[in-house]
Amino acid sequence: MLTRPEYNKLYRDSHKEYFKNYRDAYRKTELGHRNLMIGKWKHSKMISDDWESTYDTYMLTTNCNYCNVPLTTGRVKHSKCLDHDHTTGEIRGVLCKLCNLRNVYEKINIYP
Repeated sequence: MLTRPEYNKLYRDSHKEYFKNYRDAYRKTELGHRNLMIGKWKHSKMISDDWESTYDTYMLTTNCNYCNVPLTTGRVKHSKCLDHDHTTGEIRGVLCKLCNLRNVYEKINIYP
């Protein structure tokens, strides 16, 4: 006789493809994307009083807060990054990938 945890593991292992498809379909929904992004930000130790408004601001931002270049999606040089202070976790703004990396590696202060 299997214990409950053993049964659950066996069930998950035998239905991996189903769970993968379900998870992928959920992430393509607006709610799934919102939860995925907020989860990533929390995992990066970012701090926000209102994650919903942070997500909405992120999604509605069309230009980099520093260089004003139009932001794109995907893994390109002008893709969106939610910039934050790595010491305090405070969110500072939405930057393009180049400005975000410049801020981290050159340690420039882009916020007056």
